[in-house]
Amino acid sequence: NKERVGQRGRKPKNKAAYKEDTHQANKIKKHKEVRDHSMAEEIKTEGTENEGPNCTWSLDRLVEHYERSFLRSETYSYVTMNIRNAPDRRLLMKIYKAVVKKGGFKTITAECGWAKLHEELDLSSKVDVFQLYKRYLFHYEKIFNKDTALSLTYEKDGVTIEDLDPNYLIPVKVFEMNKPEDLTQEIIDEMLKQDVCVIRNFENATNFNKKIFDPEYFTKEHPHAKIDIVCQDPEIKTFKRAENVKRIAELVEFTKYQKEAHVKDENGNIKFAVNIDIGNWKPQIDELVAKFPEEMLFCSLKDSLQYVRNHILGMTLPQMYIKVKGSWTGGHEENLRYRAINLNHGPDSSEWNCVGSKYCDHLREKVRDVYKTDIYKEEGLWYADVDFCLANKIPIVSFNQKEGDVVLLGPGCEHWVRGFGRAVQTAWNFGTF
Repeated sequence: NKERVGQRGRKPKNKAAYKEDTHQANKIKKHKEVRDHSMAEEIKTEGTENEGPNCTWSLDRLVEHYERSFLRSETYSYVTMNIRNAPDRRLLMKIYKAVVKKGGFKTITAECGWAKLHEELDLSSKVDVFQLYKRYLFHYEKIFNKDTALSLTYEKDGVTIEDLDPNYLIPVKVFEMNKPEDLTQEIIDEMLKQDVCVIRNFENATNFNKKIFDPEYFTKEHPHAKIDIVCQDPEIKTFKRAENVKRIAELVEFTKYQKEAHVKDENGNIKFAVNIDIGNWKPQIDELVAKFPEEMLFCSLKDSLQYVRNHILGMTLPQMYIKVKGSWTGGHEENLRYRAINLNHGPDSSEWNCVGSKYCDHLREKVRDVYKTDIYKEEGLWYADVDFCLANKIPIVSFNQKEGDVVLLGPGCEHWVRGFGRAVQTAWNFGTF
């Protein structure tokens, strides 16, 4: 090839060579199509309760399936080529069973749970369970585990199993907090260097008054406050424009709905209360001002937004979001690419997916190429599958924000969020000098 083609980008020197290259390209394309089809069929047959690997199988049975259906299978040779010399297969399957039982690779990474898993499995200190899983088990899970298998396709999304690279799923930086004094100037400066980070256990550490952020409490104070409610499909996961139908209702109407056991309507849609302005809710504002350091607080002496002549709702004054299971905020950057704080009052968690500002152009280009969608023009109307980023070598931070956690977003960080259940969250913007 090098002799015939010469420098990269030049065409073959003669028609015969050009014809041969075209033939080879067609063969590769056909092989991909056949391979993707056979992969789909294998997932259908192997991924069933009776045939596919699951966490109830014995280690011996899992080892046999791993070797026969994965390592020695020609169908997946392009994935397993470099891992045929996998180490202790029983150890690998022991790890695999534990990971699948806990929800899979992405879930454990989002929960920052690899160290805890290492401890639970009583593994040697020499074993790096996170690296082992990424190298030898990640693709096996994405092919055979029906709950977390790759759902994107080559035809629609330009993605195949071989494209996925787990090294691009980045664990979030977590700052544990036990008392207010833990937020030293050095720690705060380190937080502000991150694209995104989590301050864990903030509410407990600061003795935060959670009661006044409970729907029971503030609904009694402001029952007839007019709020925006979005009607949305909770299962959405696409770059195609997703419709969010918005209407105005009273606060008491939504908090009553949030308590219901079944929140989906006849079409399977849910409601999400968004952008509730709480700037004139004195108890809540006073509590936030009392508990947050000036470096992260709205309109403090260390916030560059203190100089705006009029308040900007949601930026210089906090807004509240009231969620049910499946509520989602589509991919977006903050207003003017400012920093942001988001505090989860609970009781349930939220899933966050974040792409740092220096990788946003890459994400935008890939989405425009594949889906003909501009993520900036359709801001807030899409919710991306993490696998798309892994396949296109775009670093993505995916994590779960638990009750009492603060998420601190850096400038220009693209992010999209989904609620795992009922929750109340408060957010605002701030700037540094």
